[in-house]
Amino acid sequence: MTRTEAMQNIFSNDDGIVREFREGLMHRIATREKLEQAEFFEKLVRSVIKPGEIDITNWNKDAVLVLLKICSESDEEYRIVNDGIMIRFVRYPQGAIFGRLADAIVSGELN
Repeated sequence: MTRTEAMQNIFSNDDGIVREFREGLMHRIATREKLEQAEFFEKLVRSVIKPGEIDITNWNKDAVLVLLKICSESDEEYRIVNDGIMIRFVRYPQGAIFGRLADAIVSGELN
């Protein structure tokens, strides 16, 4: 099996063990100092998140930006939890304020 085929299998398989692996991988990548391979991370997040609460404690800004982008494109309701504080959006911002929002979430200014 090639690396590409293995990655496709990770994203297409939704059994419990594989899903847990993806979720753990998502959190490990999101808590690194710098987010690399943003396209892969976005695909990973899309394969893991479900409507409801998403704990982003210790995530970096780039990871939060990816999550906010995904949430803003969806009609589902997501509640972001950072350090035990829940943030719920009625409407997601657009444009330059998106980055400032991610900064505020990561720094704890919204807590």
